[in-house]
Amino acid sequence: MKFSYMHHKTRTCPSTNPYYNISEILCYDQCAVGWYPDYSTMMCKQCLYDCLTCTNSSACTTCDATTDFRQLSSSRCAALPGYYDDGSSSPIAKPCTSPCATCASTATNCQSCVSGYYLSASKCYSCSAAIPSCNTCSNSTYCTLCSNGTSGTTCTTCTSNQFMNTTSNTCVSCSSSITNCLSCASATQCTLCKSTFTLYSSTNCSCAASEYLASGQCNACSSAVSYCATCSNANTCLTCASTFTLFSATNCACNSSTYLNSTTSQCKACTTLSPYCTSCTSSGCTTCMSNFTVSSGTCTCVAGYYPNSTSNNCQTCSTIANCLTCTNASNCKTCGTGFKANATTGVCDVQLCTVPNCDTCVGVTTNVCKSCGLGYSVGADGSCRAFCGNGALDTS
Repeated sequence: MKFSYMHHKTRTCPSTNPYYNISEILCYDQCAVGWYPDYSTMMCKQCLYDCLTCTNSSACTTCDATTDFRQLSSSRCAALPGYYDDGSSSPIAKPCTSPCATCASTATNCQSCVSGYYLSASKCYSCSAAIPSCNTCSNSTYCTLCSNGTSGTTCTTCTSNQFMNTTSNTCVSCSSSITNCLSCASATQCTLCKSTFTLYSSTNCSCAASEYLASGQCNACSSAVSYCATCSNANTCLTCASTFTLFSATNCACNSSTYLNSTTSQCKACTTLSPYCTSCTSSGCTTCMSNFTVSSGTCTCVAGYYPNSTSNNCQTCSTIANCLTCTNASNCKTCGTGFKANATTGVCDVQLCTVPNCDTCVGVTTNVCKSCGLGYSVGADGSCRAFCGNGALDTS
């Protein structure tokens, strides 16, 4: 660029350097950068402060992105993203303060934020501080990209024994909200209790009625007290298993009228071993109802009596004439001398002896005499023989 001085008499610039710069009092062949030629006055006038070059007082043609950090926008040189005009008419734009991506008027008056931050009331806030493990977000409550590639109101992945506290965006142990809860969906929704505990409701993990709590786990009542169904602790049984009787806080057993069946592990009535039995062991009856006697572990009536299931008593067989033993009131088994039990009618019929001169035969026989008529005695062969004095007369 060439320059010369104005003619001292004519006060005009030479034709070779026609443009006058009044601030420098020099004539130029062209206007300098930042100045434009006013052809009406042939003077170099200064461009707007933000222009690198211009054609008039209101329109920039080029901008300085390297030194002034500006770019052309609607005939003006606006500050590059990340820079701002401070209002001092300085050609050099000032940098925004990170994490502002763009700002206006001041370095901290943010208009947008760098990645990983969100804008709120002209300030930038960290996404990860608002939502743990969030890389980018639109605001403090919604993450657009989590570190695990998902999006949503939370990014933290809780373990199965934790739930997400949406207020603090942190994982909280299920058991801290619901005692003995192993996994849950929320502070009020347990889905699985710890080992040995039973889930009774969404907020209740407890021991079953048949268990007691000791050393942080549920233990079967029956492991502390045999055959115990419910208990409050290892030394206090409340109820016993079906068929068992609670004799004390630590003793569930069969009562005296029952016995322990080792196959079914239940108490069975003694009467299943023998009718009319009142106490027993698994091997047999030990005591019977009144009038009954124990015989080889069973209850029986003495000879001449039969068991009456209606009255639970022994009834005499004498209601059947000449009956010695019977099975019931109408069925005689054995009869007295001279009589024979009738299997059809159950009564005692008169027994007819076929031995001559014999009054009665032995038992149910008809050919073996038990007692002979007057003047006869029973022989070795069961016949009736005549006798003289104290000796028998052999008439054979």
